[in-house]
Amino acid sequence: MQIAKAKNAPKEVMHSPGLVLQWISQMPKWLIIYDNADGSCSVVEKFLPPGGEGNILITSRNEELKRVACSSVNVLAMEEEEAVTLFSKSAMLDERCDDVRDAAKKMVLELGGIPLALDQVGAL
Repeated sequence: MQIAKAKNAPKEVMHSPGLVLQWISQMPKWLIIYDNADGSCSVVEKFLPPGGEGNILITSRNEELKRVACSSVNVLAMEEEEAVTLFSKSAMLDERCDDVRDAAKKMVLELGGIPLALDQVGAL
């Protein structure tokens, strides 16, 4: 509904999420990202626009969501050294400092070495 409002969708579309999804699917190019969609497939499927004109990116730890995807890629946890480097760069910290490395290692462990999480938390 927020997307439709921001893009000045016709008023008749604004009556239901289903109509909004139908309206989005008629656009020539679109991308919807469902980040950390760890609910059941039935929840995610309710919010997928019909058709094939756009793109949908779903990030999730729920393996069952592969059934709603045309293709999928498993993103594995990073090795500790690589993860510490990514986190440090995102946080604009000098990883050569022992205190920074120790703190970064704790964060890598806490976030499970997931690249997107490390990048986002580091940037924050």
